[in-house]
Amino acid sequence: MYDRRYEFFPKQPKNRRVKGDRDIPSRSQDSRTSDLQYAKVRKVFDQPKNKISDALCASLWNVSHQQMRNSPLRGLTLPDTYKTQPVIKKALHTLDLEEGLYVEEGISGNYYLNSLCWTSKTQVCIGLEESVLVYDIKTQQEREIATRYSITALAYDFGVLVIADSKGGIQYINSEVYTQVRLTHKTKAYTKIISDGSHGFYAASQYGRCLTHFDLRTPQRTHNIQFFDASLTGLAFDKVTGTLAISNGTTIEIFDPSYLRHPTFTFTDHKSPSKALEFSPYQRNILASGGGADDMTLKIWDFKTGAIIAKAIPKTQICNIHWLDSDSVLITEGNEHRVSCWSINRASEQLSMDCSSSNVHTDRVLLSAQNPHNKKNFATASPDQTLRFWSVDKPAVSDTEIPESYLNAARIR
Repeated sequence: MYDRRYEFFPKQPKNRRVKGDRDIPSRSQDSRTSDLQYAKVRKVFDQPKNKISDALCASLWNVSHQQMRNSPLRGLTLPDTYKTQPVIKKALHTLDLEEGLYVEEGISGNYYLNSLCWTSKTQVCIGLEESVLVYDIKTQQEREIATRYSITALAYDFGVLVIADSKGGIQYINSEVYTQVRLTHKTKAYTKIISDGSHGFYAASQYGRCLTHFDLRTPQRTHNIQFFDASLTGLAFDKVTGTLAISNGTTIEIFDPSYLRHPTFTFTDHKSPSKALEFSPYQRNILASGGGADDMTLKIWDFKTGAIIAKAIPKTQICNIHWLDSDSVLITEGNEHRVSCWSINRASEQLSMDCSSSNVHTDRVLLSAQNPHNKKNFATASPDQTLRFWSVDKPAVSDTEIPESYLNAARIR
C-alpha cells in the first residue's frame, strides 16, 4: 500500500537577497532621511554654490550643501559654508638693511673701479681718495691705511689685502698687523683684482687693456696678456673648474689660465661691457653676467655650451652680481639706486624679481662686496658717500592652503 508519508515533493527554493558589505534599506530609517527624500522629490532645493561643501554633502546624502541649507527639513542645522582661501606664496627672500656708515668724502663715482672688499668675518675695506678705510661691523671701530694716490681696486685672500692705486702701484698688506709685505709698480692702474684661489691674484686694467697674474711666492709676474682691441671691464675666476672669465668690450671670453692667448669660448649676447661677472659656487659651468647702460640685461648661462639658462631685463645698469644659492642671485642696480634679488626659473628660462630694496642710496650703487664667511651678508657703497650693510634671509616657503579637517578624512562605506 502506498504510504503518502514517504512521498517526497520537490521544494521550491526561496528567493533570498544576498546582502553585501552594507545593507541599503529600501525604506527610510529615520524621519530626517524621510523628510530629505520628500524635499528632494518636491524639488525645493537651490543650485549648488560651493565645491567643498557640495562634495561632502553629495557623498553623504546625494544632495548639495546649499540645497540642504535651503530645504525645509526639521531640526537640520549645518555650519556656514567654508570659503576657500586663495593660495598666497611668500617671497623667497627678505632684504634687510642692518647698518649704515657715512663717509665724508672719497668714494669714487667711476663705474669701472672696484674699491670695496670684505676681509674677515666682521671687517670691510673701502678705498677712498688717498687712503683705505677698514671698518669693523661688530666693534664699529675704524682704521685707516694711508696711500699716496686714490684707490682703484681692492682684493683679499690668504690673509693679504691687495691695494691698487691710480698710478699703477700695488701694495700687499698683512691684514692681521696691517703692515706692507710687498710693493709692485706698474704703468697703468688696475681696476679689478680677484684671487686665483691658490697662491696669487689676477689683475685687469681697463686703462692699460692688460691682464696680469701675480704669484705671492715669487716677486716676478707669471702672466701678462695684452688686449689691443677693447678695454677689460669685468673679471671673474671659478675656483672649482679653474676657469677665467673676462669681459673684453661687448664680449665675454672664457680662458684656461694655463693658456691665455686664445679663449676657449666667446659669449656675444651682451651689447655693452659687462662689469658684473660671477661664477656659480654651487653648480659647475654656470656664469652670471650683467650688462651696462646700453644693454641692461641679466643672464645666467652655461659657459661650456653658451646656452642661456635664464635671463631678465631689469632695465637698469647692473654693477655687481652675487650668488645667494643655486637658484637665486643678488644684483646692485646703478640707475635705480637699488639692490634686488632674482630667482631663476629654469623651466621658463626666465629670472623673476623676488624682492628689492627702496632707494636707500641716493646715487648709483657702484660697489658691493659679499661676506665670504656668510653669503647672506653683503655691503654696498655709492658716490653718495655712504656705506650700507645688508642681510638676505630665505624663509621657508609655505602656501596658505585649506587646513586639514574632517573634510579630508577617510570614510568607510
